[in-house]
Amino acid sequence: MRLAVLAAAAVAAGCAANPSESPAPVKLIDTKVDTVGAPIRYPEGTAHVSSYVLTLVPGKETGWHRHDVPLYAHVLSGALTVDYGPKGSKTYRTGDTLMEAMDIWHNGHAIGDEPARLLIVFMGSDAAKNTVMRK
Repeated sequence: MRLAVLAAAAVAAGCAANPSESPAPVKLIDTKVDTVGAPIRYPEGTAHVSSYVLTLVPGKETGWHRHDVPLYAHVLSGALTVDYGPKGSKTYRTGDTLMEAMDIWHNGHAIGDEPARLLIVFMGSDAAKNTVMRK
């Protein structure tokens, strides 16, 4: 492990010293579980991937909903707090990356003075809904 870290640092330092080379990739997330610790699982059916940029103005909420498919999100700017009901709440800020909870009702709320902007990628299928709103 230590050798891998040192090797990555050496590669990164070499790239920084030579501006004609691209910098090393930056890992945003590496996980097998979602935000509440449940294992990530893929839905049945033919794969269907879709992505969006979601913008919530300050004070705006998503409304209570759940996801039936894995959802990767990266906070591009701003901040939001997500209430997972009995699983608690978590706050995500610019630069945070997450695998959103599946099959758990939750509600996001933009906090702060600027809009919360998130890159969202659904890793779904033709047999499952990306998002189900609570009625």
